[in-house]
Amino acid sequence: AVVSTQSGHYGRGLGPDRDMCITCKNKEFEGVCTPTCQGESYDDGTVLCKPCHENCNTCSGPGNHLCLSCKHVFDGAACVTRCSDPHSYAQNKQCVQCSSACEGGCDGPGSHKGVGGQF
Repeated sequence: AVVSTQSGHYGRGLGPDRDMCITCKNKEFEGVCTPTCQGESYDDGTVLCKPCHENCNTCSGPGNHLCLSCKHVFDGAACVTRCSDPHSYAQNKQCVQCSSACEGGCDGPGSHKGVGGQF
């Protein structure tokens, strides 16, 4: 007989572990039953949670423009591995424009000459 396990998922009395379900009561991500889509997945309206884009920590849908938080850096409209504009640098996971005194790019907020402000 099918019984409800302690974790709220359906199983055949195999125990409370989520990987012992016959089917998932709510959502499934990578073969594991969960109450909701969470972490690096999103709910597309089916039982299966879909994985977020590889540059997202969390997301609301497919693509790096639907990230709720980024693994690397946010570049104005999407999560990316590095800032695409050579006249910007990553600070607190955001791409920030270089000082107007800089030419050819920068690696931080200062206007000192040289990589890392070193001569």
